[in-house]
Amino acid sequence: MSLLETRSITMKFGGLTAVGDVSMKVKPSRLHALIGPNGAGKSTLINVISGFYRPTSGSLLFEGQEVQGRGSAQLSHLGISRTFQNLRLFRNLTVMENILIGLHNQIDVSFLPSLLRTSGHRAAEREAMETAEAMLNEVGLREFRDRPARTLPYGKQKWLEVARSLVSRPKLLLLDEPAAGLNATESEELEQFIRTLPDKGVTVLLIEHDMRLVMSLAERITVLNFGRVIAEGTPQEVRDDPTVIEAYLGKGRSHAAAH
Repeated sequence: MSLLETRSITMKFGGLTAVGDVSMKVKPSRLHALIGPNGAGKSTLINVISGFYRPTSGSLLFEGQEVQGRGSAQLSHLGISRTFQNLRLFRNLTVMENILIGLHNQIDVSFLPSLLRTSGHRAAEREAMETAEAMLNEVGLREFRDRPARTLPYGKQKWLEVARSLVSRPKLLLLDEPAAGLNATESEELEQFIRTLPDKGVTVLLIEHDMRLVMSLAERITVLNFGRVIAEGTPQEVRDDPTVIEAYLGKGRSHAAAH
């Protein structure tokens, strides 16, 4: 069974069809990439999958359950987490506080015990701190734990966003341009980290313009153009697909672009 499935998802904004009749299956514990030229509809589809947009039509299934129309908070509770193409950190909060925010859906403490500081609240607080500390260690941000997020170098801020999205132990992680703005060394480190996620039970749906990164990481790739699926397959199949090459580079350059 697929972990995530979109069935004929369409998203319209007025007279514009940003995503049209997109069907895609993402299997559990896989690295699946979603690629396409600028304006192909990738971010719109991710916004539908993560509950930021309600699709105009079609079905969205997560673990076999229809979830289209549910908001981002509800989908987060089900195990869908994401990063954003443009960083959305709480810039004036510390690194640790940003990580703790990623745990908000797991801290099941009502208002009254929190107010009275009961033993149950203190235990939940300790557990959250321990989980956050472990995540900081895992991504190499422990030394920055008490610094405001805004003071971190850009590459470390990208790591912080990835860490915040992972600390809740999601089943599905949507990575929207995670390598954008990183230098070669930072991109290589991120690539190696992403590669480990399926073995930890995290399925990854990756949007990325860095084709070297995509071809290195992805087990399966879905290609969008003008809001529609034009190809799907293994990296080799997609790399050699004339329709994909034409969408990226135009006619007459297919053989050269494929290699």
